[in-house]
Amino acid sequence: MSLEPITMPVLSDTMETGHLVSWKKQISDTVKKGDTLAEVESDKAIMDIEAFHGGYLADPLAQADSNIPVGTTIGYIADNAHEALQHRTDTGIHAHEYREAAANRVNRNSALPARAN
Repeated sequence: MSLEPITMPVLSDTMETGHLVSWKKQISDTVKKGDTLAEVESDKAIMDIEAFHGGYLADPLAQADSNIPVGTTIGYIADNAHEALQHRTDTGIHAHEYREAAANRVNRNSALPARAN
């Protein structure tokens, strides 16, 4: 299984966290390089997060409307739709449980969990 991480980008020199406003794609949606995946708000502007790889958006995803440290993995792009859906099963948790755990970790200013291999 090949998964490419999607990370919270650094949008300015002073940015330490970004506010994940919304996801523009859903789990297992086709993603092309350059597609807008999500909107992020920094201290200066709202910007799009674009895909650097093609594939399919994989679960779990970081919770929309949450503050996330820069560099933190907020989602994954899988090679195919089956892998995108399988990744959720491989993590052993459902999306809403991951989002709750991720929000708790972010609130404690620590990184989200690494992906399962």
